[in-house]
Amino acid sequence: MATSRPAQITALIVLLLLFILKAQQLLPSKIGRMPSELATLHRQFESLNTLRVSNPHQMALRELRKGYRLNVNQALRAEQAAGNLDSTLALNTELKNLDEEKDVPATDEDNTPFVLKKLRDGYRAELSKLDAAQEASLLALTTPLKTRLLKLEMDMTRANRIEDAQIIRAYRLSIPASPDAARTGETTTTADVS
Repeated sequence: MATSRPAQITALIVLLLLFILKAQQLLPSKIGRMPSELATLHRQFESLNTLRVSNPHQMALRELRKGYRLNVNQALRAEQAAGNLDSTLALNTELKNLDEEKDVPATDEDNTPFVLKKLRDGYRAELSKLDAAQEASLLALTTPLKTRLLKLEMDMTRANRIEDAQIIRAYRLSIPASPDAARTGETTTTADVS
């Protein structure tokens, strides 16, 4: 069974957060310290990720949910005025789920009223666009980061800072190779960035 796009994006975000936590907590505590050059790159990555990936996506997602809520309310009024009980009940449930911060389901059940299916399809299409933009933004950050880390690893090796080079390699290899690889748990290999 194929996973839905929202589930894939959620997995990507979880893996990205795990990467950040690993870089912040696990690597320094496991190895003892983080070289200052790596700490600087890590801080820059965190800052840029927040500025260019996380915050814009969260703002756009809030606007999308706000617009979806308005559309559900409009449809509810129309269905209620037309006397369509099933649609009215389904749309009321959808509003309740939105109030509870629940996600819009990835797929609809067979008995979902047409009006709600149509609204959800529109929401999913827009969400897919937002998620694609987020993936592209993340990839735009991680690709040059991996390249810079490989160069730093080589510089540390040349300077006989072997322990630092190993720490940098461990950090670099913990970065997902791509947004698709993040969903499957794959990480960068030495051949990915050379």
